[in-house]
Amino acid sequence: MLSFKEFLEEKLITFNKKAYPKFGNIVILAGGAGSGKGFILSKLIGIEGKVLNVDDLKEMKNLDKTKLAKQIYADTGIDIGKLNTKNQDDTATLHMVLKKYIKSIHSNFLKSVSMSDPRRLQNIIFDVTLKDMDKFSDISNIAQQYGYDRQNIHLVWIINDVKIAQTQNKTRSRVVADDILVKTHKGAARTMRDILSMGDNLSKYINGDIWLAFNNKEEGDTVYAKSASSAGGYILTANTIKIKNAGTPGLNDITKDIGSKIFKYTGEKF
Repeated sequence: MLSFKEFLEEKLITFNKKAYPKFGNIVILAGGAGSGKGFILSKLIGIEGKVLNVDDLKEMKNLDKTKLAKQIYADTGIDIGKLNTKNQDDTATLHMVLKKYIKSIHSNFLKSVSMSDPRRLQNIIFDVTLKDMDKFSDISNIAQQYGYDRQNIHLVWIINDVKIAQTQNKTRSRVVADDILVKTHKGAARTMRDILSMGDNLSKYINGDIWLAFNNKEEGDTVYAKSASSAGGYILTANTIKIKNAGTPGLNDITKDIGSKIFKYTGEKF
């Protein structure tokens, strides 16, 4: 019978077979808009680190009076402080504008991190949709450039039913147009399919762990139990599959059942 500690670790997504490694890891947290990446990150992923998320930049309170906002206005004439992120057109404009700057922001951050002791590089989590291969290769190249070992660059794909994500999208602070939201889910699935088809070439980009995490609560993929003794809680059930171990070249097969579930949620065949 599992001890309580072992039970908790059974539910964790771990990296290099360690729960909460302290230094030197990059996690690419991928998934379409509204897939629940933040929930999985806070409840199920066994690592702590700096989260780099373009959505954080989109919060108006962060952007309204920053140097970045002034630079954007000088470059484009767009006053992002006046954009209303409850309006899907304004959200699209904000995303389009920030996409031009995000790569340099991430690169500058990693450059500052690399100036520390190489043995104590900060753990970093890239929270992205990963709807195209360019983002994947950019993150890998920047991470390696600033001293991160490919064996410590990991990938976690959060997979939710796009119909559920569309419903959740309507309650978010930033409302994404339905067609764009669907494209992020399909794009993430296609990128993952390309990544998993790379064979030996994959190790040129990452050689860490690769996980799939299904996150449709209505299907029972993740069951979160409230704690009776505190305001917190814990994951009671989690539908996660490790398809690659860090440091090993091969991938575990995506079974027919897993492929069918991915297709049901995203409409993309594996």
